[in-house]
Amino acid sequence: MATILKKKGKRGTTFEVQIRVRNKKVFKSFKDRNSAKLFCRDMEALIYRGGNVLDGKISTKQIIKRYIAEIVPTHKRKVDTTRRLNHFIKHNPYLADTPLKKLNVQDWLEWKNKRLGDGVFAFNTDRRLLHSMFNTARDIFEVPLVHNPLAKIKTEYVPKGKWRPIKRIEYRRIMEYGLGDHHTIGQIAFNEYISKTGLSLMEHEYPFYVGNLLLRQTGMRPAEMLTATHNDLEVDRGILYLQKTKTNKNRTVPLRPIIVKHLQKLKSMYGSNKLIPLTFDQFNERFAKMISVLKIKDFTPYTYRRNFASSWVEFDKGSIAKLCDLGGWSDWKTAQIYARGNGFRGDLDF
Repeated sequence: MATILKKKGKRGTTFEVQIRVRNKKVFKSFKDRNSAKLFCRDMEALIYRGGNVLDGKISTKQIIKRYIAEIVPTHKRKVDTTRRLNHFIKHNPYLADTPLKKLNVQDWLEWKNKRLGDGVFAFNTDRRLLHSMFNTARDIFEVPLVHNPLAKIKTEYVPKGKWRPIKRIEYRRIMEYGLGDHHTIGQIAFNEYISKTGLSLMEHEYPFYVGNLLLRQTGMRPAEMLTATHNDLEVDRGILYLQKTKTNKNRTVPLRPIIVKHLQKLKSMYGSNKLIPLTFDQFNERFAKMISVLKIKDFTPYTYRRNFASSWVEFDKGSIAKLCDLGGWSDWKTAQIYARGNGFRGDLDF
């Protein structure tokens, strides 16, 4: 349905066209009513035919050139943006030179498959840039686009971080590092480190040790662990109740008796209501120092979470639905991404 509104303003009398057909919205202003009526007729006919752009001569290359000249100079990363747009013109002559009216979704899907060969990041960045450019062309340049040509071309999901298996020797050294055992490989490296920096041996990393143990055995997110309190812990049943998680869903996490004892000991030692009496920055700082001292590469707190999911699938501990409930994943697809590869079954309690 098309509506023509007569408006009076500083620029004189204008006729604003508002078209709402098949969940599509088109707005444009004209100086006379006849031009507005003609635009309504042609645009409605175009929409019903399944077309996209009214002007049969407008191409992606023309929009890109104007976008580079008028919009890109205001960007912070204008050099990189210009390079990406020129790269698109050079390596996709058909999409760049063919009028938008003749292009269809399949043409853009072929470009997607081709660009994915250069990496997911490259495709996602170009897709977001071109999508924003077409929106600008429609809203600012007043190019008569019925819908964004890339509306049905979705970005690819990028998992957080890089999966890597945790070796047994690595996990053992991490636990030894936190326990403060003077006769272990991990503590020998730690002693060499603190002798150079002048730290005291009394400053052991017991809260940090328990934090690593909790992450490995439960697959919790680091932020969830560091915000949990003893009010969320049911000692008799060995259950931790997590509230206000990333997915906005409450969930229960079963804990082993040894972990519950560690948490109670921490409370008696530090008198804090937090399960792990460390801030997010303090934990990350200690973690970075630990992997530097122990010379462990490509290891982050999220590595525990990915290996938890991997071990669950590898050793057939239960269904993917149960894994989603324990780990707090919103859907099975995300859980499967985390569970790829082979971890090790960390059944040792220190």
